[in-house]
Amino acid sequence: MHASQTRRTSRWAIRPSIVDETNTPQGAYALRKLEAVLPAGGPRYTITLSVSPALGAEAFDITRTARDIRVRGGDARGLVYGALALRDELRTGTTLASIEPT
Repeated sequence: MHASQTRRTSRWAIRPSIVDETNTPQGAYALRKLEAVLPAGGPRYTITLSVSPALGAEAFDITRTARDIRVRGGDARGLVYGALALRDELRTGTTLASIEPT
């Protein structure tokens, strides 16, 4: 590489992918909040956002298996709460590999 050239790895860095299974405004909001803090590079992860009414209104859970993380809300509001909880973990330095189930 010549001195006048710069390496641009961030453009091509792999980011975790997020799958919003809800197709709701709340799911889109949760997706945006997570995208803002997801690190580029490192192992490939898939984060899935979904609603499971069995959890109850405003409830959420976060589960992780290998390279898959699932954020489920009991309703759309619970999904947002779960996504924001995951976002807060990532903002404070927790890696995706260290995410603990809730």
